[in-house]
Amino acid sequence: MASDRTAEFVSTVKSMQTKPQWMDSELRSRKKHSSAKSERTAVTSDANYVAFMRGSRLIARDLFITYQKLEKLNELAKKKTVFDGDDASKELNELVYIIKQDINSMNKQIESLRQHQLESGSRRNNNLESHSKNVVLSLQQKLATMSGNFKSTLEMRTQNMQQQKMRREQFTSARNNHQMNGSTVIDFDGSAYSSTESLLPKQQQSQLLLYPDNTNQYLEERTNAMQSIESTIVELGTIFNQLATMVQQQEEIITRIDTNVADTSLNVEAAHESLLRYFQTVNSNRWLILKRHPTVDTGRIATRPANIRNVARFIAKFDSTAVYRGSESILRTRLCAVRQSRHVSLTSARFCERKQNEEVEETTEDDVVTVRGDADNALTAITVPEIYPIVPVIAITRNPVFPRFIKIVEITDPSLMNLIRRKVKLNQPYAGVFMKREESSDSEVAQNLDELYPVGTFVQIHELQDMGNKLRMIVMAHRRIKIVKQIYDDIEVNDKVSRRRRRNNKTKVEPKVETVVETQKPQPILVVEVENVNHDKFETTEEIKAVTQEIVKTIRDIISLNPLYRESVQQIMQTGQRIIDNPVYLSDLGAALTGAEPEELQKILEETNIPKRLYATLSLLKKEFQLSKLQQKIGKEVEEKVKQQHRKYMLQEQLKIIKKELGLEKDDKDAIEEKLRARLKDLVVPPHVMEVIDEELNKLSFLDNHSSEFSVTRNYLDWLTNLPWGKSSVENLDLKIAKDVLEEDHYGMEDVKKRILEFIAVSQLKGKVQGKILCFYGPPGVGKTSIARSIAKALNREYFRFSVGGMTDVAEIKGHRRTYVGAMPGKIIQCLKKTKTENPLVLIDEVDKIGKGYQGDPSSALLELLDPEQNHNFLDHYLDVNIDLSKVLFICTANVTDTIPEPLRDRMEMIEVSGYVSREKLAIAENYLIPQAREIAGVTQEKASISQTALKKIIRQYCRESGVRNLQKQIEKIMRKSAYKLVNGETQMVEVNENNLQEFLGKPIFTHDRMYDVTPPGVVMGLAWTALGGSTLFIETTKRSTKESEGGTLRLTGHLGDVMKESADIALSFSKSFLRTIDSNNDFLENGQIHLHVPEGATPKDGPSAGCTMVTALMSLALNKPIRQNVAMTGELSLTGMILPVGGIKEKTIAARRANVNCLILPEENRKDFDDLPEFIRSNLEVYFVNNYQQIYDIVFQ
Repeated sequence: MASDRTAEFVSTVKSMQTKPQWMDSELRSRKKHSSAKSERTAVTSDANYVAFMRGSRLIARDLFITYQKLEKLNELAKKKTVFDGDDASKELNELVYIIKQDINSMNKQIESLRQHQLESGSRRNNNLESHSKNVVLSLQQKLATMSGNFKSTLEMRTQNMQQQKMRREQFTSARNNHQMNGSTVIDFDGSAYSSTESLLPKQQQSQLLLYPDNTNQYLEERTNAMQSIESTIVELGTIFNQLATMVQQQEEIITRIDTNVADTSLNVEAAHESLLRYFQTVNSNRWLILKRHPTVDTGRIATRPANIRNVARFIAKFDSTAVYRGSESILRTRLCAVRQSRHVSLTSARFCERKQNEEVEETTEDDVVTVRGDADNALTAITVPEIYPIVPVIAITRNPVFPRFIKIVEITDPSLMNLIRRKVKLNQPYAGVFMKREESSDSEVAQNLDELYPVGTFVQIHELQDMGNKLRMIVMAHRRIKIVKQIYDDIEVNDKVSRRRRRNNKTKVEPKVETVVETQKPQPILVVEVENVNHDKFETTEEIKAVTQEIVKTIRDIISLNPLYRESVQQIMQTGQRIIDNPVYLSDLGAALTGAEPEELQKILEETNIPKRLYATLSLLKKEFQLSKLQQKIGKEVEEKVKQQHRKYMLQEQLKIIKKELGLEKDDKDAIEEKLRARLKDLVVPPHVMEVIDEELNKLSFLDNHSSEFSVTRNYLDWLTNLPWGKSSVENLDLKIAKDVLEEDHYGMEDVKKRILEFIAVSQLKGKVQGKILCFYGPPGVGKTSIARSIAKALNREYFRFSVGGMTDVAEIKGHRRTYVGAMPGKIIQCLKKTKTENPLVLIDEVDKIGKGYQGDPSSALLELLDPEQNHNFLDHYLDVNIDLSKVLFICTANVTDTIPEPLRDRMEMIEVSGYVSREKLAIAENYLIPQAREIAGVTQEKASISQTALKKIIRQYCRESGVRNLQKQIEKIMRKSAYKLVNGETQMVEVNENNLQEFLGKPIFTHDRMYDVTPPGVVMGLAWTALGGSTLFIETTKRSTKESEGGTLRLTGHLGDVMKESADIALSFSKSFLRTIDSNNDFLENGQIHLHVPEGATPKDGPSAGCTMVTALMSLALNKPIRQNVAMTGELSLTGMILPVGGIKEKTIAARRANVNCLILPEENRKDFDDLPEFIRSNLEVYFVNNYQQIYDIVFQ
């Protein structure tokens, strides 16, 4: 066989040298012939497919026509009257016969079509064959369905005929006993005589014509017809059974085809593996094939480019695994290295393609490279040396390479790449592969030996692919090796080359250079000295045999679970040796099959004790087997789940189709359109909105159900049709009912309640309700949000609340564009959809805390929403149609009005909701908070109670804020602890009074009502307003130094704002001038250094209302005289001493009463604000209204 292939090779080389044009033309002719043949095959296949489709269309048309006939037969079969004539019976018999003939004919046509499909299936591609098979099966199923319907129709007709026969027998048996005087002539013959007699005069129609003989004849015909129908039913049952048998045969054929395909796949896989083994054998010997024939001139072949190309083509033709297929340079290098066994001298350079910067070595006559062979010059593979002490180092990560295994290695280090290239050119394709201890980097070069495990494998480079920036190698591991030491220079194996290099170095004259000690960087490890690692001697005991058999069994189990491991097993068993009989090789095979950790695999590689190595391998294989079982279990569960989902999906789709065919369910698009139009049935949709809806519905009908545009359009229509077009709730315009509802839920808040009652009164007089924009502002906890809910209840409107505190996106109010993913309308449109009415009450909470971001300014978007002149045509970005919001009652809440933008504040009607005094808090707690807290805690009034003195103490020492939210928390805390005591059995009834209050709430938070009981000189009580309500504010002054040389100065502390600092400067200037009018000799303020402080320095303070208080404190300090006790004042001071009005009079008055102040000084212009206060706030107060500071001086220093 070898000599035959050599002759083939020689003849091929000669033919390629002499007849290259002939080969090219031959190839072209073959390609042309092949293409023409493929075209003829394609044309034939297309003609067969066209004929097949034409026949299937004819059968489908016949099926449709027969279906129409069957429907007509069904109508005739449903008739149950006794008076039917023979015409209907004859027509029915004729239809039965025609349909039966059609079914037999179509059955034969489908069978012939199936035979045609089977005969031409091998000449088509897979897609056409699958489609043809599906067409045949579909026609068979439809014919079977038609046959079943036909059979059921005939059975129904048979039952009807039997019932008619019974009725007719009853009728004929009693015909002699009845006297018929009517005008009806009954003819059982079914002839046209009865219709003719019906036209005779009435006196001639009284005769009754009965024909007994004809009746018997009719019954006989009916009997024959029934027998014919029964025989037809039997024939149809036979046809139906034949069709079922044909379907079963088709399924069996498909099963056999699947089995054959699987067997063929396995055979192809086995053939592919055999070819790979053969090509590997050829690959190891292909470069020595020329030494079989002595007449081949290797030098001439190696030096002629044309011959090199021809040889490369020939080798590439028979060796599909060659990496260097078509590479002339590598072939030239290999051919230059091949020599015959008779020492043919090298006449050319050793390397034909060497870089210009490399050193070119001369070749002598004695340097002969020979390839050892046997006596008869047979093909011989390269023999791997048993001892090879110097090898290049390739560092790898992840898993080590075990002997007898092949691995693909890629290296990118330039120095290592040059070394590997040089070794391969020198016909020394060997290296050592060692695994790194840490996977810190992917470099193939180690900096020191500590980075590598000492034991690795000696590998042979089978294939080398130079990719420029990296080398890709296929290496074969042979044995274990161990690093002895590092070699810093690449030692040449050829001693003659070394001696020649030393001689060349001696002839060179090198100048003497002073040695300079430099710190050199550590060089990477490229070459090391190694020694073989041999395993310990062992005896094949029964224990080793048992472990070996268990390993083999476990490997078979793993392969059975995961066929991917079969390739690895076949790879190591290609040499033909029985691995299972060798424990050394078997342990390596088992370890290489597992996916264990690199450290565990390295331990097996380093283990020299074979029994221990076998046990370690068996342990890893058992773990891998358990992992494979788990993977298989998970895979089966996932596959079963996918199958169930697919089956469910298919059944659902079939159910949809069946329902559509039966008329039980409509198409998705039709159902959606019907649903949307049903929503609009009772609504009054504006014309411009209805036009948009019709346009979108028309667009929806042309879209695919699974497209993204379909879902976007459907969601848009859902929003449009869910809005309450023309639908409003009936409002309550009864003032008494509204007043009762407001009083039931809230105490006080007279301004708010009065404004709502005014709104109801206006609506009642006008006869229609309009929208309004109100804004409640005041401290927290005074009931702004809860009163809005009560207003909605009083007006019988739907309630919707959303907060704009911290909102920075305009789209939250006006919606997103439909082009965005996940777009939706704004809060107002969502409100209309949720409330389902056009006139809800919308509460916009925390409008003073609205934000501003890069998405826009939401406060500007509220302008359109809250403007009565614009909100009747509000445009949402998502809907893009005008919405009428003029009927909506908007109520906004805020704590302060300073942060609300002026344009927005101008569009709202501002209503102040002031804080509560102690009396109001007490009433709210008794009437509202305590009952709510009892209900929440689940206790009754008899079980838990709070005395009025305890409530006053809670208000005075625990809850001093303007609102009642903190008071509610304290009362709920008392009720929770009372419930705990009752459930725990500590007491039968809990009564909270002033003495035991600390058991429930702890120590009091506020122990003193004010800082100074008696104010000294330089200290004055002022009044301040905050977002939490009013409070007292003391102004303290003192003199820092008495040095007259420094002059008069003023130092301010207490976290004061710019406005308050300016007020202090004005107060000092005015005090100096006013002091001269009183005491001209007093120069205290002119020369003294004054320090003015406002306590609670952590709290920011600002505002002009403390001007008169600062002047009074400075005058008291300059005169060294305290002011009148229990006096509090507020008012802005001008530079000339005028007292200007301030705000927050109610909160400041409440704060003064809380501090037990009985004298209050206010600006004259704030008299109207004080007069509006309730009587219980104004009572027992001595109030002075002033216009200038002189009046204040007379009051406090009298």
